[in-house]
Amino acid sequence: MNLKPYIQKVAVGPRGSKDLTREEAREANNLILSGEVHPVEFGALTMAMRVKGEADSELIGAVDAFHDHCDPADWDIENLVTVASPFDGKDRLMVWTPAAALLAAASGAKVLVLSDRDVPPKKGVTPSLVFQALGYPPTSTFAEAADLLRDRGWACVEMSRAIPALGPLKEWRELLGKRPYLSTAEKLINPARSPYITGVFHGPVFRQMDRVVRELSYPKTLVVQGSQGSIEPKNSAPTN
Repeated sequence: MNLKPYIQKVAVGPRGSKDLTREEAREANNLILSGEVHPVEFGALTMAMRVKGEADSELIGAVDAFHDHCDPADWDIENLVTVASPFDGKDRLMVWTPAAALLAAASGAKVLVLSDRDVPPKKGVTPSLVFQALGYPPTSTFAEAADLLRDRGWACVEMSRAIPALGPLKEWRELLGKRPYLSTAEKLINPARSPYITGVFHGPVFRQMDRVVRELSYPKTLVVQGSQGSIEPKNSAPTN
């Protein structure tokens, strides 16, 4: 199986291209995450979707595929909230999410931080790197994260280790030179199906995320248009 039928649907041209359905997007992304496609196929599908404009159904289907690759864990944890900012991090401003997570945990919340490192195109500073520098290496499994949440109230998961298929895609994404749809979809992974906080940069994506999270049916979701696309408020402009 390859991505050819999906590429043929989205790469027709400005008038003939069609959106993938949620199930088609799930199938295509499961092929990608299973390592069954050639990098050229990945690039063709990704850039065709970028030119066409990623549909809500395509982002939702990608998130479904990510969830298919999440190992099971016991998420029966009260007061749990999951937070995720862009996995490529920040390159100009401080990263405050780790401090906020520790403060929230000290106040009784259970905070699951989803993060990564060395993700193109920015390859910036992420919560994962900050926790590592503080002497708290991120976990590599969701089950370990669930145990840490019960023990100390917070955990950080390094997503390219928790979902190993994300690791090899970093090199392909580097070659693209532009953010693929995965940059948006991966921020919506919510293995615990808990209340969720995520961040976006651009206004159009902000509005699209509102629609997408409604379809994903998470209990509660807060989408923040924060500094450099994070969940952290801006200090020089209004934060949406």
